[in-house]
Amino acid sequence: MQETAKLFFPPADVIRPALGRAGFLGSLYDLRRDTFVTGNIFKKELTDDVVNITHTNEIDFTYDHENNFSSILKTLNVKGDFKINILCSLTATHVVTRIRWGANILLSFETDVHDESNRRQIEANLKVSLEKLGRIASVDTLLDVKGMDDKAINFERIRIKIAGDIKPETLPSTVIEAAQLISQVPRLIEKINRGKGKQLEFTLCPIDEVSRQLGVHRDFRISTHIRSIDNALIRLIEQEFDELLRDVQQTNRVIDAVNDFSEFLPAKECSAVRRQKVRLDQNMDRFRGHLIQLLVEYRSMTTAENNDHVKNKIETILYEQREKSERDTSEFLKMSQAIVDKIDVISRVQSAGGIRCLRRGETLPWRDTGRMLVLQINTACIENHSSFMQQFQQFIRLRDTAATSDKFFFVDLDTTQLKDTENCLKDTTIVHYKDGKVNSVDRE
Repeated sequence: MQETAKLFFPPADVIRPALGRAGFLGSLYDLRRDTFVTGNIFKKELTDDVVNITHTNEIDFTYDHENNFSSILKTLNVKGDFKINILCSLTATHVVTRIRWGANILLSFETDVHDESNRRQIEANLKVSLEKLGRIASVDTLLDVKGMDDKAINFERIRIKIAGDIKPETLPSTVIEAAQLISQVPRLIEKINRGKGKQLEFTLCPIDEVSRQLGVHRDFRISTHIRSIDNALIRLIEQEFDELLRDVQQTNRVIDAVNDFSEFLPAKECSAVRRQKVRLDQNMDRFRGHLIQLLVEYRSMTTAENNDHVKNKIETILYEQREKSERDTSEFLKMSQAIVDKIDVISRVQSAGGIRCLRRGETLPWRDTGRMLVLQINTACIENHSSFMQQFQQFIRLRDTAATSDKFFFVDLDTTQLKDTENCLKDTTIVHYKDGKVNSVDRE
């Protein structure tokens, strides 16, 4: 759906994606900072006779596997100077004259892979499946998946996350269900804002042009001087932010893993990693703030000489931040390597099945009668990877041949202190308990 004020505007109008921002016909907009300014040129709400409403019914389906700033902004139709404003968090010289309504929805498909060739195969299969289902889902009917090849479009252990303007009635758990959700978007929009949905896009006209057509005196104190950012600088900033994103993604993966497994990890180590991540984020915020100031200064310059001076300063802080980000990320990954290795071990044990991992502060069921086998580790044990793998494989063999009444546990002595056990292990051990007492200990 589109709402348009009944005025004639030249073809030089500017299009800006809404990206969650709210505006109205006549809203004032500062194009230098890409943000709305308080006030409305029409002074009062427009009546229906001066507003054109055009109903459209279409679904645009886009597949993105690159997962960087460039691809995301392209998908959202963010171009030119607006790219830089979004990347730098910049918050008018123009007036909103058309609003496009509807809904944006983002579906993220995630899975864990440890083999590069397997990752490429899953990515290729997922791309083919999504593009195929996307073409079907982009028609004005509910998706009919009967008779489709489930093997080609279903993936084991895939996690689907949803973000955007639509609240689905049920969360999809398969690729087919995700495509069905896409086909249901028009119906779901009917439940939002009296059928209009959310604001997707604003068309902006220079405030002088609107004032001229309305025959009103322009009393809005907004400078009309805007220097566009040249394409070379836009590409440089975009490229640098893509590189910075890779660093952020690496650190975020560590933090996500720490949060997912925090109940099995030492609290002190988790806190240290989180504090270091906060410092990295603060450094990034300071960089963005500095870049914002320089970009506003750049776009407000009236002479080429001053403009080149500011451009050089922008290029300098971009290169400096790149080097600093690489150094800080490397240090972060190095200091968090021990906890990442421990998470990998815990994940491996959980995936094996039939083994209960004790949480931080939890203890063994000492009162239970019968036989318990406990795989014990600490940070020092994990550093000796070959020893751990040998003992872990032996533990799995014991599990596979054990009686049904036997119980198997995994214990990290950095988080749980067992009776009659000191956290001084150098190698992974398997402790056999009988009726709550140590019966034997297997060492490498």
